[in-house]
Amino acid sequence: MSSITISTVGRVDGLRRLVDVVQQPGWKRLGLALSVNAPNDEIRNRIMPINKRWGMEELREVMEELVRVRGSRKILFEYVLIPGVNDADEHADELAEWLRPFTRTAEHGHIGLLNVIPYNPRRDSPWPAPDEAEVKRFVDRLASRGVFVKRRRTKGRNQMAACGQLGSAEIRRRKYRPSASPV
Repeated sequence: MSSITISTVGRVDGLRRLVDVVQQPGWKRLGLALSVNAPNDEIRNRIMPINKRWGMEELREVMEELVRVRGSRKILFEYVLIPGVNDADEHADELAEWLRPFTRTAEHGHIGLLNVIPYNPRRDSPWPAPDEAEVKRFVDRLASRGVFVKRRRTKGRNQMAACGQLGSAEIRRRKYRPSASPV
């Protein structure tokens, strides 16, 4: 199998099925990207409603099981940095602790890579974009706590074409327009 990556917000039921799938011949190379976006249940419940169904502890447990069955395959963790929501120093500290099972291991090195993505506001967004100094401070704090972390570069923000911005106007139009019946 060539490289395929599954990106998920953390449906624990699906991740449990994935534990079984990756143990089948040819599936160990399957990539995984998990949108974490918060260091704790309180914040994740607010910005990711799925967390009310499967909390962060349950999510971490199934991710640890995936690491056990996949071996040295890296897991990408995604974290959208939102000013005033999930960008404080204590958030970085909590996140580093949550990611501890996925940091350096004697057998495999770093299993987890945290990709910090600066929030890209839409026209009607309740939050601003973080400034570069805020992003750097957050990334540096995580790195100082042993997290293998990278900062995703923002491209297309001015054209409303960056991560999280695409399709938002079209989605709103569809939401309020009755569906057309086929001819």
